[in-house]
Amino acid sequence: MMNLRKILLLVSSFPATAIWFAWYFQAWKSMIVCLIAASFIMIIYAYIEKTAVKRIREIAIILMFYIPLLLFAYAKLYQQFGLYFNGEIIYSLKASIYFSVVTWTTLGYGDYQPTEDIQLWAASEALIGYTFMAILIGLSIGILVTDKRVTQQNA
Repeated sequence: MMNLRKILLLVSSFPATAIWFAWYFQAWKSMIVCLIAASFIMIIYAYIEKTAVKRIREIAIILMFYIPLLLFAYAKLYQQFGLYFNGEIIYSLKASIYFSVVTWTTLGYGDYQPTEDIQLWAASEALIGYTFMAILIGLSIGILVTDKRVTQQNA
């Protein structure tokens, strides 16, 4: 089991490297892949090694850390390739962040659209966002139920 811990800790350090690499080389696709992989590996590690209460809180903290990083990485990808707005391609960071949040939450207002080069990346953001939000909501309910049980047991 010790070897598994070392491997999981090594792999979970990839996001720091991915952030530097992506920022320096403008390789946002690599950052997105590394962040998604590391977040799922860290969730699995937290699930294997912890008690129920610690597991739920740790996974929630992991997700709260990785969600903003992923939103920003996708936004930088959209800024790099551009978004359609009123028939024109724009490269605004503000619009890219907005589009990233709208895509992550699967709202899909339709005011901005991805260019052909990044349509699959936008679809992947929607799927990952849907998955992460479901995990986060489930964990939030788990925290509330666990806290209620602990309170009832102590009373």
